[in-house]
Amino acid sequence: MPLHSSQASSWSTIERSIPVERSIVACMNVLGRLGTVSYRTVSPKYSRQIHATLVTDQSGRTGGYGKGVYPQNLASALFELLELAACRRIVALRDARTEIDSHELYQAGTLPIDAVGDYLRRSAATVPAVRFRAISAPATPDVWLPAAMYDPPIGDVDDDAQQQLALGYWSTNGYAAGMNGTEALLHAVNEVIERDAFSNFLLESAFGRPVGSSMLLGDGWLSDLKSEIERSSSSTIDVRIIPALAGTVAIAIGSRFDCYQRRLLGMGSSSNAAYAIERALLEYEEVCATDYLRAAGQLHPDDDNFGARALVENYPFLNECCRCTTLSPPVDQTEFHVMTATQPTPVAEQLATKIQILQQAGYPVLARTLFAAAADGSRDGSPTVVQAVVLGAEQFHVVHVGRVGEPIARLRTLEVIEACRRQR
Repeated sequence: MPLHSSQASSWSTIERSIPVERSIVACMNVLGRLGTVSYRTVSPKYSRQIHATLVTDQSGRTGGYGKGVYPQNLASALFELLELAACRRIVALRDARTEIDSHELYQAGTLPIDAVGDYLRRSAATVPAVRFRAISAPATPDVWLPAAMYDPPIGDVDDDAQQQLALGYWSTNGYAAGMNGTEALLHAVNEVIERDAFSNFLLESAFGRPVGSSMLLGDGWLSDLKSEIERSSSSTIDVRIIPALAGTVAIAIGSRFDCYQRRLLGMGSSSNAAYAIERALLEYEEVCATDYLRAAGQLHPDDDNFGARALVENYPFLNECCRCTTLSPPVDQTEFHVMTATQPTPVAEQLATKIQILQQAGYPVLARTLFAAAADGSRDGSPTVVQAVVLGAEQFHVVHVGRVGEPIARLRTLEVIEACRRQR
């Protein structure tokens, strides 16, 4: 049975505060001033997946994916284009890099520092840095973080060892767009939490340890969605709730592998468990659709995120983290029931609760506004792009795209480091 929009969780009442149609118009207006925007359904087989492109004279082509029931998938794709436009400086960023005394990073070392940040702080007298607001402690001064870790590189990267090391851990993790700063920041923080949980999942699974609770979805629209995607992708899916720093993180674990022998996985993060599961299922469908395009020779090279995969094959543990070939069992199995619809928690309240949980657990939340169509970045109906950082959250998820590295934050232990560095 097709999943209709009336059955799916509501775009405007879960994590978005502006109706989807208004969001589409506003995003198209901003992107249209930058270049030419086009979009299409990936294929009739994957009708919930939309691919959008932005072509500009200065920066060429940028592609983004959106998932969900139309028009939610179109809005999702346009928001992703805005995020990438900020990452690639197709839009002018609000703040520029500043050369500072390296000891000023992380508030003179008083805040949690990951291993790469600590290396950058100790290896040079001055470093390029970018400024963030301390969202979880607004009365404190702004925080300077190393640009090599938290500002996207433009053009070719030189041979500087510090830059090369940091670049191996850079990703779009924590970049998000919304129709106001609060909406964008909620999505950004959710993504950081999701990637941290994914990092832990990959490690635990590679060690062969049980991880997560397998969800029996029963009857209802989530079960229908899962069955539909299993049929269209010719695969089976194990939906699990996995440990997370805050909220709910779901993972849809497929039985399919892509042409690089990576297990196909989908992730979702939200304060609403049903919505997290829905997002995980839709993301699994997205990676299946991407693999479909790849197999058909229709995937643009810029949209293929699997990097130097030959190198990761030299490290057995990292190779297992990357490909997730051997799946660890869940800790337990739980029946999941979608609760009767109630008045949704306002976006601002969801964000405040999540920030408080993270701060109390020792994970400060920082943010900066990269782009705002409105002058003050606060007016509803104004596309805004933010970047969120949760200090101490893990970024090991980059191994899934073939990068060689090791945990640099809360999951960094001697056992893990030794496993990651072991070569064939």
